[in-house]
Amino acid sequence: MRRLKHSGIYWCLNCNVPLLDSECEICRVKGEFVPLSRPVDPKPAFRFDLNLLHQTISQEFGVDAANFLLKNVEVAVFNRVPYLDKGYEVLVDGRILGHLFFDFPRLYWRFKPLREGCSRLWVKKLGFWVVVNNGFVTKNQILGELDFLEKNLPEREGGYVFLVSKKDEVLGVGELTDKGKVYVLKVWKPEQPRFLNFKASWNQVVKANFSKLKTDISKACKFIGDISGRLKLPVFVSYSGGKDSLTTLYLTVKASCKTKILFNDTGLELPETLENVDWVASKFGVEILKVKAEEAFWIHLKDFGPPTRENRWCSKVCKLKPTAKFLDEKIGENKILCFVGQRKAESFRRAGSRKIWVNRFLPKIVASSPINDWSMLQVWLCLMMERLDGYVNKLYFEGFDRIGCFMCPSMEMADLLVVKKRYSILWERWEKELENWILNQNLSYQWIDYGLWRWKNPPKRILDKIGG
Repeated sequence: MRRLKHSGIYWCLNCNVPLLDSECEICRVKGEFVPLSRPVDPKPAFRFDLNLLHQTISQEFGVDAANFLLKNVEVAVFNRVPYLDKGYEVLVDGRILGHLFFDFPRLYWRFKPLREGCSRLWVKKLGFWVVVNNGFVTKNQILGELDFLEKNLPEREGGYVFLVSKKDEVLGVGELTDKGKVYVLKVWKPEQPRFLNFKASWNQVVKANFSKLKTDISKACKFIGDISGRLKLPVFVSYSGGKDSLTTLYLTVKASCKTKILFNDTGLELPETLENVDWVASKFGVEILKVKAEEAFWIHLKDFGPPTRENRWCSKVCKLKPTAKFLDEKIGENKILCFVGQRKAESFRRAGSRKIWVNRFLPKIVASSPINDWSMLQVWLCLMMERLDGYVNKLYFEGFDRIGCFMCPSMEMADLLVVKKRYSILWERWEKELENWILNQNLSYQWIDYGLWRWKNPPKRILDKIGG
């Protein structure tokens, strides 16, 4: 089971669905293990995600290629993969089709097909390819005209090209260089593409994991009941407007705990989040207590400059201090038990997080996460099974992976550009402050255009890419 949680997921080839455990509950057949990049935290690809994928493949290889690769695809899974910016492994039919990623510094989405994606495209000779003289290629090799038996190269530098042997086997993928040559990025053992005929739905995914989900929900509710019964403290759920805290709220209510919602309004929330918090509280019939930071961020911004990944002073100013003051006024000397939607799989930083802890800045709160061991896929399937997907912040279905402050330094450039386009009034205020800051620091506009303000010292790999 450790292997399942930390290195991949299983996929039922009969029913064409991802699994939370090794066996499918529909057909009772063991699924095929699919290794994934760490930290493993797969999520459903929603309609917005599939549309983005289709659009990106179309731009990269043509509409016919996108239609062929994604024909009849309803159930696909995205798993975050390390790139300079946002990137996903795309799972279809139990195999990794390729990587959908935001190209930094070109600042647009791209799709790099891997073994399954290249092999599928070669079936119809879609996309771009070279048939090589030799029966093998090696990573980092540079191929030129003398190496090509047949070719169909992209027009632009950096375009992806799959490499084919004289035996019609796809050997790897490369990219076109500025000199018309092909640089080999990745090679693999040839494999026939997989086209599963069964078109699954997310309802079937829930059915295939039904008992597992019921067991996990039951264990989480028992955990909530046990700790609340043992500590006998007033119970709160820290609700952020996100999917994890929604799941935690649902589990706490299901565990028959009398609870209230504690919402920290940082003053930097997106409007959809503020609407969701009030709406969910009313639907659950739970009292909501709001901690408000008001203009604290903008006041301290003039002294501290933009928050960075190394120094997130904003957390102390907008979350910790207002919450501590609120507790002093409302709770007094008492302590509270607060359930939060924190998960180990969210990042390497949280991989070692515990299920119960006390924040040294908020000693009155005993914090606990009943879903600490859950994956993102687990959370989404729970919400689907319990018919709570209609309660979810709609931003998740419009390209957002996380819900928080609109200009958090932990965000990727792909997300910041979406915020800039969608929330122009919010962004104009922020960008004006950034402009004042770079002028005072004698910095270039690259610090705004490429989001370099997110670091105190931007990584060399980032600076090298933009020539900074």
